Amino acid sequence: MTTSRVPPSRRAPRQERSRALVEAILDATADVLRVHGLPGATVARIAARAGVSTGSLYQYFPDKTALYRALGERFFRRIEAASDQLWPHLQVLPLPDAIEVAVRGIAAAAFVDPVLDRILHQVAISRMEGEPVASFEAGQEARVATFLAARRAELPDPSLDVEMTARLLSRALGGIVGSTCAREPALAADPRFVDALVRFALRTLGFPPPAVQTGRLADTSDRAPR
Repeated sequence: MTTSRVPPSRRAPRQERSRALVEAILDATADVLRVHGLPGATVARIAARAGVSTGSLYQYFPDKTALYRALGERFFRRIEAASDQLWPHLQVLPLPDAIEVAVRGIAAAAFVDPVLDRILHQVAISRMEGEPVASFEAGQEARVATFLAARRAELPDPSLDVEMTARLLSRALGGIVGSTCAREPALAADPRFVDALVRFALRTLGFPPPAVQTGRLADTSDRAPR
């Protein structure tokens, strides 16, 4: 007697549909938050925007806190993806230029969606503990420390404790960006804001700040990855 078996590939479409539905719900949550803010972000409105029933939504997210946390995790994935894309391009730049391009690139990624990100920092990201925040921060700090150690000869002070400096610099910049996202995201549109971040990073490493031209640092667009 033969028995019929469901090919393993049959399971994949169901998993893919589930992932697509989760992303659709998160996209809908983001849209509702942008338009209606926290007071108007009801589960019914989010479900309607996603084109699902509230029951279907609750199958994936037990409450709005879980929704907001998932969006906060997606924020970190966005920053990490931007960092991954940027990092290979830094290897071929002089160290001061690489630091400037890195700071500008990460700041740009952090302020892609200022209205939504401000809400997420207030209700989710600032309250996250453990994963994914700790993993993200530890990974970025280790990456910066490894990069500086490999380029130690280019530092004004080659005896600099690169591990401690990478830790402090990463946390300081992350704190400034996070606080700005939560309190005053429009500030990121002011060129002086990112210029100040670049100067802070360079001075922390012992470099003089780049030349200022008409209130802005020298353009680095030709050094950034395309």
